[in-house]
Amino acid sequence: MYPFAAGLYAPRNRWYVAARSSEIGRAPLERFILNQPVVFYRTEAGEPVALDGRCPHRGYPLGKSRLEGDAIVCGW
Repeated sequence: MYPFAAGLYAPRNRWYVAARSSEIGRAPLERFILNQPVVFYRTEAGEPVALDGRCPHRGYPLGKSRLEGDAIVCGW
């Protein structure tokens, strides 16, 4: 882990605070953790979900997408 690789300033295999529980609702919430986008939302049952913040198909920001049931749908 130490020393860090070139360009890295923090360990990537650690836990980081991303949001308070009250901030995560049904609407997608985008945050950046170590310069990586992450999207959070809750399922219809209230379970929290965290996903990579970019669509693997076109790189669209999933924080600007919508939910259909428990699935996030890319805005593209």
